[in-house]
Amino acid sequence: MADIEQVLEQVQQDQTAIAVPILQRDGKPYPAADGSPATISVIGSESPSYRQKRDAFYRARAKELSEPNQNADRIAVAALGVTDWKGWSTNGTPLECTPENVHRLLGLEHILVQVEAALDRRGSFFSAVSAS
Repeated sequence: MADIEQVLEQVQQDQTAIAVPILQRDGKPYPAADGSPATISVIGSESPSYRQKRDAFYRARAKELSEPNQNADRIAVAALGVTDWKGWSTNGTPLECTPENVHRLLGLEHILVQVEAALDRRGSFFSAVSAS
């Protein structure tokens, strides 16, 4: 039997970011400079802070007159849940986790789908990830 208290506890956990190891297209983790997996930390899609940002994005989007760009919107919505990352660089220089850099990284479809899965707390990696 489904217990509403357990469900509410799980939703409460969405407010805590999890560090998700991001996999290359061949299924192996992207390596950070120290040899550990490169990660992206993501809050859950039922987190009040994520939902507030997502809803504000869609309200603003609804006021725009231009045609929606579904891929750009997917990236923008997923980026709202990213809180930090570890191990990402550009030409050997550590890459700061800024909104611009997050959008750039999420422009890669295989990374975007992993972040979307993490937002929804889907996927087999949740037994192996740590809170950050």
